[in-house]
Amino acid sequence: GNLGDLCRPQGRWADAERYLQQCLVICQEVGDRVGEGKTLENLALLRAAQGDVAGGLELEREALRVLETTEDVAEQAKVRGLIEEWENDQHE
Repeated sequence: GNLGDLCRPQGRWADAERYLQQCLVICQEVGDRVGEGKTLENLALLRAAQGDVAGGLELEREALRVLETTEDVAEQAKVRGLIEEWENDQHE
């Protein structure tokens, strides 16, 4: 995930997506639900940065569903806040 996070601010969208997708697969394979949720959140931010806010919002919702299976309430709250913010922005 960190390589994807480094590529995103540089506008290297394809590289960022590839690294994040690889990270997502690894998290799923090893059962790292928090890592999976955070990676989905980073993919959501990537989509939104590319102008696909609706796609980003769906990924944020998926991240929340994953994170709700964990005890990481701080990350759950962070994602809920982003979802609410993005939903409000879409209605303005």
